[in-house]
Amino acid sequence: MRPFLALGLLALFTFLGYAKAYAFSARAAALSAFTEEVPQLLLRMDYEALPMSRLAAALGARGALLSPLWAAFGENLAQMSAEAAWREALDTRSPYGLTPEDRSLLLGLGEALSAPDVESRRQAAAYILRETERRRDDLRQEQARKGDLYGTLGLLLGLAVAIFII
Repeated sequence: MRPFLALGLLALFTFLGYAKAYAFSARAAALSAFTEEVPQLLLRMDYEALPMSRLAAALGARGALLSPLWAAFGENLAQMSAEAAWREALDTRSPYGLTPEDRSLLLGLGEALSAPDVESRRQAAAYILRETERRRDDLRQEQARKGDLYGTLGLLLGLAVAIFII
């Protein structure tokens, strides 16, 4: 019975360590997706005479990481303002790995997208995107330092507990 318990705990701690390491990469991928796709939406808003709901739905149909978020945003625009629709979409369909601080920063995009004039929309979105890129770069540096550490630490902790049990 003890060997099975030890093996189970080894697997559990190893899984937890690698899950923590995966959360780093998932957060970095989500922040990268925002820095790539939001400028595309802003550019299309400036040069295409389509409603924002159709532009968001087009981004949602691409099958990318943020597609569920864009699709929900486009659907919500039929019932509420752009800021409220963005908040609702971000609350229900945000990608895995975002922290509450990331979400609070990205909530500002709803306000930027609902700005009536092009210049204020660009300035607000540019600030949020610069901050998102800075966070992504900081996260990649932290991931390089700590990413493998979590997986190894989980494995070693699992081995230590398994040895102690046996």
